[in-house]
Amino acid sequence: MLIKHTGESPQVDSAAWVAPNAVVCGDVRIGPGCRIMYGA
Repeated sequence: MLIKHTGESPQVDSAAWVAPNAVVCGDVRIGPGCRIMYGA
């Protein structure tokens, strides 16, 4: 889940992977090859 916070949204590179139940919030940049795992 990608959540906007204080006007900033997470940016996820197309070569990165975010688990379906992970939560990413705010001013976050996830680069190529990164993995955000389950429950994060």
